[in-house]
Amino acid sequence: MYGRVFWITLKISALATLLCVLLGYPAAYFLASVRPATRQLLLLSVIVPFFLSVLVRNYVWMVLLQRTGLVNRTLLGWNVISHPLELMYNELGVLIAMVNMLLPYMIFPVLSALLAIPSELSHASASLGAGAVRTFWRVTLPLTLPGVAAGGLLVFIVALGFFITPALLGGPKQMMISNLIEFSVRQVLNWPFAFALANTPGEAAPEPPSADSSHRPSPFYARARVPRPTLPLTLSLSPGGGEGIEMAPSPREREPSSFPRPRW
Repeated sequence: MYGRVFWITLKISALATLLCVLLGYPAAYFLASVRPATRQLLLLSVIVPFFLSVLVRNYVWMVLLQRTGLVNRTLLGWNVISHPLELMYNELGVLIAMVNMLLPYMIFPVLSALLAIPSELSHASASLGAGAVRTFWRVTLPLTLPGVAAGGLLVFIVALGFFITPALLGGPKQMMISNLIEFSVRQVLNWPFAFALANTPGEAAPEPPSADSSHRPSPFYARARVPRPTLPLTLSLSPGGGEGIEMAPSPREREPSSFPRPRW
């Protein structure tokens, strides 16, 4: 069961990363090709969604993708479909919302890599007889691969920790690691198991305790045994030149003069 949850988390994160690459690279390429003033206005439209809460954006997608939402009503009004599409509570709805929220994390690294390419390289490629397509495959794409890798890694890492989107737009078959951690903490009150899930994302999760042992005190909260203090040992030299080990005096055995006297 828990291996399946890890597999679903990795699969959804990988698909979201792939879709962000396929949609983010053309968007970044278009932003790099327009004038700076137009680019600033278009970048503002990319940044504005960050000012909205993630919860609000998920509720917006719920309004759009539900059976009586705007998408289904529009398609039914245009006679494109005969019955409403199931766009929520499945993997499709989760991917649509995740790609919408993670797309800026792919656009900005790729755009930075595109703007860092000198314009003289495209002119030199054209002077050597290469067309626009060949220039893109031989010059532009290799130079922007570090930006694509950085954006893909950033999107994948952020997608692994998504919690609200799978909880609102996904169904029981789209439970991710974060949802399983929340279920272990709030529903079954198994905090050690949730802690293990949060710290071992690449390994299979252990089996949870049975129902009859769920109320037993966990060894995680067991009282630790405090070791008894040991007296420090000092190394001394005997008058005959030999070495010996003797115990240092305790605070009670010290001279009273070694302690500061109180001032009345």
